[in-house]
Amino acid sequence: MKKLIVAGTFLFGFVVSNAYSQSTPSEFAQLSLEDLLHVEFSELYPQSKWAISYQFKSVSYDDYLIGSRSLLNDELLWSGVAEERTSGNFPVVPTSIRQTAHVLSAKYALSSRSNLSFTLPVLSQSTEHISIISGYDQFTLESDGIGDVSLLVDYRVNEGDNPLRLSAGVLLPTGSIDKEGDTPRSPGKQPLPYTMQMGSGTLDITALIEKTWGSKTHITTGLKGVIRTGKNKRDYRLGNTVSVYMHLNTSMNASTTFSFSVEAEHSGPIRGSDSRLLVHSRFPYPASITNPNFYGGEKVRLGIDVVKTFSTSMQFNVGITIPVYQHLNGPQPKENSSFSLTLEKAF
Repeated sequence: MKKLIVAGTFLFGFVVSNAYSQSTPSEFAQLSLEDLLHVEFSELYPQSKWAISYQFKSVSYDDYLIGSRSLLNDELLWSGVAEERTSGNFPVVPTSIRQTAHVLSAKYALSSRSNLSFTLPVLSQSTEHISIISGYDQFTLESDGIGDVSLLVDYRVNEGDNPLRLSAGVLLPTGSIDKEGDTPRSPGKQPLPYTMQMGSGTLDITALIEKTWGSKTHITTGLKGVIRTGKNKRDYRLGNTVSVYMHLNTSMNASTTFSFSVEAEHSGPIRGSDSRLLVHSRFPYPASITNPNFYGGEKVRLGIDVVKTFSTSMQFNVGITIPVYQHLNGPQPKENSSFSLTLEKAF
């Protein structure tokens, strides 16, 4: 029976899908919200009411996909009057995207089964470009700032080795959607594309349900999602997302745990558009990342984490995640591996 549960859970994790594909820095920071919330005060920190955590995350995007088909940067770059301009080539092409997040979280134990969490992401992105525009043959744009703050409640329904966990909360629109930079559209500061904005600009709802089986070696499966409400002041909203995941956790000794994970994701395209990003021509999108339809898609990621407990009140986590399948609404930059480091302290 246990083997059937494990096999069924593994299949479920692959068949149902969610994705943050080409993501804003704020969406990238949201990828590990369930990890930041997962503090079992009654077990890990028996006498603690408060815990704080710091997480560093980084991810990169290079080259392009249309669906699952690879595309080189030069194939996207419109060469000028000698080549026909289409909806699939552009005078400006981002070649490399780097996102980082410093995520601060504070958690308060409401009871042995529940806690309240406040999370503040500090984000940055650097994007390298090539273009056919004079003076902008190669250029880099950067943006940084505070992302969307989250307030969440986490509740463990039952005690014992097989807990059921529920989480729900809101993402507040504290991240800027008005970041500017020196783009080729015209001289001076211009609004940056969706990928370089710090937040969604909308009040968003997030929820998670998670079930764990086992004790020393255990399997956790979960379903999570983010629902965007309305449109922001720039008349667009980011895509809704949903994902399923499975973690296999095994304790090597009293202080070290390994976690192996698989996560399948789906996200929708951006609805609406920021008119400031368009140019007045037959082809209004100067780069693929200014087209709201070229966002969203499906991904499957594999990950490994090592968790080290230093005392009854502190633990350290380092992890790496690799996408093994990507099917993107594109052309869209494809994701490379991501890295995370988390330090947590209880009081």
